[in-house]
Amino acid sequence: MLNKLDTRKSFEPIHEPEVGTIFGEEEMEVIRRLLFSNTTLNRGKDVALFEEEFAGYCQIPYAVAVSSCSAALRLAIQVAGLREGDEIIVQANAFWNAVVPLVERKVKVHFADVDGYSLTIDPKHVKDLVKRSKKIKAVLCFSHGGTPCRMDELREICDNNKLVLIEDAAHSSGSSYKGEKIGSWADITCFSFSTLKNISTLGEGGMLVTNNSIFADDARKLRQCWPVGESIAAPKESFGQYKIPADTFFMKPGDSCTSDWTRLDEVGTNYKMSTIQAAVGRIQLKRLDDNIAKRALVANQYNNFVLGFNGLGIVKLPSNAYSSNHLYNFFVLPAAGFDRNELISGLKQKYNVHIINRFWPVHLHPVFRMRGHGIGEAPVLERIWFQEQVSLPISPVWSAQKVNQILDGIKFIRQELLESRQT
Repeated sequence: MLNKLDTRKSFEPIHEPEVGTIFGEEEMEVIRRLLFSNTTLNRGKDVALFEEEFAGYCQIPYAVAVSSCSAALRLAIQVAGLREGDEIIVQANAFWNAVVPLVERKVKVHFADVDGYSLTIDPKHVKDLVKRSKKIKAVLCFSHGGTPCRMDELREICDNNKLVLIEDAAHSSGSSYKGEKIGSWADITCFSFSTLKNISTLGEGGMLVTNNSIFADDARKLRQCWPVGESIAAPKESFGQYKIPADTFFMKPGDSCTSDWTRLDEVGTNYKMSTIQAAVGRIQLKRLDDNIAKRALVANQYNNFVLGFNGLGIVKLPSNAYSSNHLYNFFVLPAAGFDRNELISGLKQKYNVHIINRFWPVHLHPVFRMRGHGIGEAPVLERIWFQEQVSLPISPVWSAQKVNQILDGIKFIRQELLESRQT
């Protein structure tokens, strides 16, 4: 590492990596095999096998492969039956995509603060919010950066109040809490396999997992355009003057010739995962724990560095929690003696290290401000977000040189900022 601040040196730019996992020849081979197999590319057996294997990994009975985590979150809201007039508690640093279905369906949102430096939902605030309305039907939590929420406490709150617990685990494939994988605690958990994640199905993809067979069955129907509701058996011999043939396969009528619908609850759309994506996902799943271990090496190096300086803090994991380290966050505390924003600016200008923090407090999104939400609803998150949080780039394949460039930058920009305040 550098011994003194050198602002003349030219550094290679360091950005958030565009791919968060590792691909190899095994993925290439399965792609070649399927492309030239003359079998279906969107309903192949690998989809069902990936679901079975992912469910087993999460220690949960049902998994439904979909086109993205955003699709999984939308399906979660649909199968949970949240509609206009219902209310939900949402973690204030949730991703915008997670709340879009709620906006569309005119579900009233109560925003819960984070519990501090875990950046995850505060169960005490959830308890307080539950007391405010009898219309609340669900809680949507978010395991930020791979850090598990205090799932046992959330589970107890939801069980005691008959609420559906939904988890956005987009960052958390492979994380665990009290010895149980993320995916096994909530009623519905949604995972992401997009390009940045620790496991990727060729850039996009997701999985909905649940312990509820009805939720799983409804999600499978909705991901491929089937309606959900109630119907009765009503075999048809004809439609007006048109007689129905004995073999209707060529017509692809669905249940049009066998049923009459009496109630329509939900209508689905095309959220299917392709066969090739699923086949790649199966290989990626086998490598997931190894990829997380590689990320942990970088995260530990960051932690040891951060803890060596007064006024800097690291993410506080809940007791008996294991993080996937999808993101690495640390905090510039008031005792640090310098401004967080100046640190980020200096890293970019002088060390070519580009920071992207996640996520903007969603209650401050202009759509929610239009609906009466605003500053002060989540004061802990607001303070951390606007003054303290720094998210460092992290990758399972980074060299020591890249890591040292980032750490050197923090060390010497900090030194420069402190010295400037003494003059």
